[in-house]
Amino acid sequence: MKILIKFQLILFFFWSSNLLMAQEKRSLTHQDYDGWETVSSERISKSGQWIGYIVNPQEGDGRLEIASHQNPTQFNFVPRVSQWVFSNNSQFAIGKIMPQADTVRTLKLKKKKADEMPKDSLFIMNMSNGELEKLARVKSFAIPSKKGNWLAVHFEKDLPKKAEKKETEDTTKVNEPKPEKPKKTDGTRLLVKDLGGTQTFEFDRVKSFGFSENGEFLFYSKAEEDTLKNAGIFLLDLKSGVSKSIDERKTEYSSMAFSPENKYLAFLATEDSAKSKKPYYDLYLFETAQNKNQKIATKGTIGINGMVSKNGRLFFSNDENRLFFGTAPDYVAFQYEDDTTILDEDRVSLDIWGWQDAEIQPMQLKNKNREQNKSFLAIYNLKSKNIIQVGDNTVSQIVTDKKVKNQYGLGFDESPYRRNYSWDIQIGRDLYLVDLTTGAKNLIKKDVPGNPQLSPEGKYVYWYDERDSSWLTYDIKGKVFKNLTQGINSKFYDELHDSPSLPGSNGAAGWIKGDLGFVVYDRFDIWRIDPTGKSQPINLTQGEGKKQQIVFRREKLDNEEESIDPSKPLILTAFHELNKKNGYFKGDISGSSLPQSIVFTDHRYSGLTKAEESDKMIVRRSTFQDYSDVYATDMDMKSMNRISAANPQQSQVKWGSVELVDYLANDGVPLQGLLFKPDNFDPNKKYPMLVYFYERNSDGLHSYRAPAPSASTINIPYFVSNDYLVFVPDIKYDLGLPGPSAYNCIIPGVQALVSRGYVDASNMAIQGQSWGGYQVAYLITKTNMFKAAGAGAPVVNMTSAYGGIRWGTGMSRMFQYEQTQSRIGGTLWDKPLYFIENSPLFTLDRVNTPVLIMHNDDDGSVPWYQGIEMFMALKRLNKPAWLLQYNGEDHNLRLRKNRKDLSVRMSQFFDYYLKGAPVPLWMTEGLPAVEKGKTLKYELSGN
Repeated sequence: MKILIKFQLILFFFWSSNLLMAQEKRSLTHQDYDGWETVSSERISKSGQWIGYIVNPQEGDGRLEIASHQNPTQFNFVPRVSQWVFSNNSQFAIGKIMPQADTVRTLKLKKKKADEMPKDSLFIMNMSNGELEKLARVKSFAIPSKKGNWLAVHFEKDLPKKAEKKETEDTTKVNEPKPEKPKKTDGTRLLVKDLGGTQTFEFDRVKSFGFSENGEFLFYSKAEEDTLKNAGIFLLDLKSGVSKSIDERKTEYSSMAFSPENKYLAFLATEDSAKSKKPYYDLYLFETAQNKNQKIATKGTIGINGMVSKNGRLFFSNDENRLFFGTAPDYVAFQYEDDTTILDEDRVSLDIWGWQDAEIQPMQLKNKNREQNKSFLAIYNLKSKNIIQVGDNTVSQIVTDKKVKNQYGLGFDESPYRRNYSWDIQIGRDLYLVDLTTGAKNLIKKDVPGNPQLSPEGKYVYWYDERDSSWLTYDIKGKVFKNLTQGINSKFYDELHDSPSLPGSNGAAGWIKGDLGFVVYDRFDIWRIDPTGKSQPINLTQGEGKKQQIVFRREKLDNEEESIDPSKPLILTAFHELNKKNGYFKGDISGSSLPQSIVFTDHRYSGLTKAEESDKMIVRRSTFQDYSDVYATDMDMKSMNRISAANPQQSQVKWGSVELVDYLANDGVPLQGLLFKPDNFDPNKKYPMLVYFYERNSDGLHSYRAPAPSASTINIPYFVSNDYLVFVPDIKYDLGLPGPSAYNCIIPGVQALVSRGYVDASNMAIQGQSWGGYQVAYLITKTNMFKAAGAGAPVVNMTSAYGGIRWGTGMSRMFQYEQTQSRIGGTLWDKPLYFIENSPLFTLDRVNTPVLIMHNDDDGSVPWYQGIEMFMALKRLNKPAWLLQYNGEDHNLRLRKNRKDLSVRMSQFFDYYLKGAPVPLWMTEGLPAVEKGKTLKYELSGN
């Protein structure tokens, strides 16, 4: 069925907005969240002619909108799209359509099984006329990644056919014979069609499929049918339309990979049962032109250690002369595990923590699957037919250049340093140069920090060494180390870094084509450095960044690029550190001219994307008041046409504004913060104020903040719309003094605003989560200026938290205090007083501020007992405190139902203390365990 769906969304939004403007604006409510929209999955076709994006409400059904770059007033519209693409020739849009949200919800309420639930469908839109074709019950789809106008559609299992009934001549109803029972298989129907053409192919029992990059071939594997051993892998030649069998009668086929020019297809196969706990896989190579398939590696093949790994990635070198695959040690038999005379109930289950272990037990358990699936790189030489085992237990991590064009790769061994990782996250690694032809591994340097990489042409290994704040290279041919940034009168480390760890770099733009230059960043400017040292370093932005306090960075417009092409325009992002202006400049790769402004405004820009075959582009732009919509533009960016128009209902509500606040910390250091003010702000009135903080946030001046239920922190638009001021100050830290640093930066910012006369100093509150929650807990032990406080997942006892575990990763928390965010800068035994003096627990007896705590019992970052320690101390001290513990929830709330609940309770809490609103029953009566799940206690006292 084909349907033509077109309408004028812009006219609709214009009419709606005018209607809403005519109404009196209201405050946001918690019910507004569900309908608030986000724009995502924005794309521009290769030709640049078409722009599309998905608009989704937070709950309910969304839509795909597609518009012409030249005429953005006319839209094609498809409801409920979840994923989509433009075809390679830009003539079609293809995507999946989800079932209606309310239909799914209704069926869930009826306890319907998964097979009874509606499935996704597929749409194919012809961009020339907007005609829409739909296909039902679709599992997945694909198009070639680079070339070819083909589409493959994989369908869900067919619905079972019901026996039909008909009447005989004597009107007696009889059943027709039952249809033949369908054979059991995991495979389903695959449709392959030429978009815009007439060719189509259909295959049944398909389990997996994939196109070659340029769309010349498609492989598909078939699943077994019942107990028949009839699985197989096949190749469809899309030029000739001929499908041929590659291999059949194995149990499973996996990991298919085409070579760059489609000369070969590699894959893994096993003949072992699907129920086998120890299956063995074989590596096959199929020559597409000769129609020749051969097994090239199996268990015991000369050259490999162990067996072929199912978990290793298959990929070819760019010249198609080498095939890379993974190996793994053969299965090990454990007598205790294999002893069938032991009952499960008699088996011992325990974890042994050994001081000698490289990783502590919780981390080992988190990484168990990764270790079990670990593979070691091996190479099959297609000319010599030899296999070389490259990776091993010592050098297990080996990386190559993206297209595997170069002779060498890099190998890493962190085992000598891994044991220290629990407290030193900046451990080094031994660095090796790996010959991908011979497999030889030569040590370049021991204990190398950072992330060494290969230059695009394979001439250099390069990395940033935080130990001496320099960019280094190793000349592979000359075997010479060079410090690239030594002697340059600038700093290449992060100057705003304020934790005990060594500061990282400001980043790098990459290499000039031919490895002729390396482009790196200091705090503001961009430098081009000759890796040979023959030419002097060039400041490509001529110091204008530092002079004007503008941070310049290169914008990458081609995702496939390997190096910087000096013949193409150099587009730079620009961000003013002080006034927060943002935009784009045109640079000069030779450094002979100053950066030229293209667009530089009081907005936040992001997502600049250029069409592959034209100079047409799209970009996102926002302010606090304007959603980050999609804009159509060109390389010169002289005009920007807004394409998307999300959230027209915003004009109906009171929104507010934001201003940048400059003030001095107690130690005289200049700081900035953001002050959000209600609509129709009157400086002669007094407003209650909430203060939220987490590290530095002032750079987000022009970020749009959507109304949404809270995962842990206050929703700024909600509170501003409800006539609160919200202040978000920046915090800079002195090492060893995280608590005093917070006081030093937050309190003077609050006092500066109070001095302006419009803050109700008797009705102020603070709120923070995690690190912010810690600072909330610390501040209320030092001041009574806040009438209420909200602390999410707060660390209150650094002495016990230091020895805790981050259960989400299994890591010890020691590194946080010795090196990172908690900023003590030493061990508990080196600096015991620092741990104690920065821990709010020991001075909670000074607290006179009512506190709402949230700490969840599945927190993977901050130990849950920290929230309990805080609550129990305050309860013992007879101080007003409430602890919200969401069952099974993480550090930040994941489930929307819980986010909505927290939003209600947080607003009721602050409204009661700062606005004198009625107190909710959960604050006066609690929620007794016997009433859990029966009531929420939102009701207000006296109502």
